[in-house]
Amino acid sequence: MSRASSGSPSRSVGGGGDRDLLAGFVRVLRDLSRADGKYELFDTADVGFAMLLDVPFFMEVESRGRDGLWVHTARELGQEGAGLFCCTHRDGRPPLGLRCAAIEAALEQGEPTIIDLGAFEAENETLSAVLNRAPTRAALVPVFNDGEAGNWIAVHGESLDELDAGLTLIVANLLDRTGRHLGDFELAEAARRRHAADLAEQARLQRSLLPKGLPSIPGVELAVRYVTSAHAGGDFYDFTDFGDGRFGLCVGDVSGHGAAAATVMAMFSGIMRSSTDRGSDPMRMIQDANRLLFEAELDGMFITAAFLLLDIRTRDLWVVRAGHQHPRLFRSGDSAAEAIYSEGGPPLGLFEPLEIREGHVRLAQGDTVVIYTDGVTETFGPDAVMFGDERLDMAIARGAPDGPDAVCDAIMRDLDGFTGGAPPADDRTLLVFRFAGESP
Repeated sequence: MSRASSGSPSRSVGGGGDRDLLAGFVRVLRDLSRADGKYELFDTADVGFAMLLDVPFFMEVESRGRDGLWVHTARELGQEGAGLFCCTHRDGRPPLGLRCAAIEAALEQGEPTIIDLGAFEAENETLSAVLNRAPTRAALVPVFNDGEAGNWIAVHGESLDELDAGLTLIVANLLDRTGRHLGDFELAEAARRRHAADLAEQARLQRSLLPKGLPSIPGVELAVRYVTSAHAGGDFYDFTDFGDGRFGLCVGDVSGHGAAAATVMAMFSGIMRSSTDRGSDPMRMIQDANRLLFEAELDGMFITAAFLLLDIRTRDLWVVRAGHQHPRLFRSGDSAAEAIYSEGGPPLGLFEPLEIREGHVRLAQGDTVVIYTDGVTETFGPDAVMFGDERLDMAIARGAPDGPDAVCDAIMRDLDGFTGGAPPADDRTLLVFRFAGESP
């Protein structure tokens, strides 16, 4: 669209003039819909509406909180950058001061009006010369903010009428409000990008604390699935080889999300790994971890955890739970999975000393054990019903004959179908193993 003042569509009533004016507004509005950010919005509006209003000069003035008037823009159509709404001082410099008795008197009334201008007195000689070459008639309209008139638009033109003033009033206020919303959106979008980057970094740190691969345990087949939510959560799993055929398997879940959860998860990881140096007693390991977390004063945060100790020589499996879900057991040849019951105790970090009890089972060849976090069973479907233990056990029973990977795939597939493919609201962790060793 040309910046020249000539050739603007006629506003005569009836006939082709109205059609030309309407077509012009359509072009401007199409251009505005493509604006990316508030400054591009104002730049587009500057040129487009300046031509449509068919007046040769615009300026934006401010009176609120000032001694006299302050000019933000004063530009003639046909010059580079001519227009209505954009402020020339985006680099933090103050606007230029000016005096105009007619404008000051009109502002006293606080109402849109058409006035005959007198001379301008500006602190900048060039600006003063430009202003005094402008037409001496102007429509003065307010731009409202919180119900108060702060900035005003002065539309200069010898043949101005109330339609010019009305159009300028509507356009200026709508664009100002849209620009404010776009500015707020840009700030929110920048904050969202920073938050997303923070979450990505937290997720990267979380994964760096997890095992780099699966351990090799004689006579045991292993599989793991670890799916993070959009929020950085605190799921954790690990393996420990104590020697003499004893292996530890741990799954934990920190309450909450974000940086705090990731930090507590890192603490728990370090505590559990250091505890393995003091022996393979799962009760003592959990109690030591609880004491250290309690002393850290986690400000209401806590950790649920399940620690399993497997002795591949005797097929004994000890289970210690701290506020965590019961692991599931699928016996070879059975038709359904069941809970490995253990009385357990409260989540870690809340009470000291920790009162907790362990459970015990003896495995047979082909038995499958599933340890998981609440992001699996407490997932909600579209009808606000939880996935639950029953659906979990059915998926385990379908996959167990084909091994741990098949169990993980069956559970994840059922979760995806249950939620309609919605992204997880919480982390989902599965640790599945099958005892493939021969029974004595």
